[in-house]
Amino acid sequence: MHTIDFYFDCSSPWTWLAFEHALKLTVMGKCDLTIVHATSNRPDEEWPSFPRVRHTLERWQLLPERSSKEAVAGLGVNISKLSLPSHDAAKSLSHLVTTNRYDLIVLMTHQYDGFYRWIHPSIAELLARKSAGLTLFVSDRNEGFVSSGTGDIRLNSILVPVNRFPDPQLAIDGVETVMDTLHCRS
Repeated sequence: MHTIDFYFDCSSPWTWLAFEHALKLTVMGKCDLTIVHATSNRPDEEWPSFPRVRHTLERWQLLPERSSKEAVAGLGVNISKLSLPSHDAAKSLSHLVTTNRYDLIVLMTHQYDGFYRWIHPSIAELLARKSAGLTLFVSDRNEGFVSSGTGDIRLNSILVPVNRFPDPQLAIDGVETVMDTLHCRS
């Protein structure tokens, strides 16, 4: 993996879970991470709300306390934060993923049922369809496979539902790439 894009919605507490998954994959894969937030506010108003990369890496004991920005780069990663000024997050983010090449997009998803699915269209689903890369959906209904406190990986089994169409090989290759990145091979 070379680049990971992560869409951040500071209004959702569950987004932090997806951020931790994106950060763990970034550190393990020694790649680039772009944290993206679409907002109608001025970008400089949003920076304090963005996830705190160094704080998380310090909590995971990958960096010493009160480390510098340069220490993050010393881990072999490049982190950037992008605030897209927009009143239509879906449109802005869709444009971003169709005009830039990302190997993996990490998205938080809310699994609405029934009526709520109609009134809350899925931005995550739209972005996955528009992207040329792989998409990792992190659900708001579970803790995921990255421990928030330690950064440890808790991944024992993976299910890849397949059919003849679309060709399942892309999904299988993506799972193998993630397994290799996280050193989950036995």
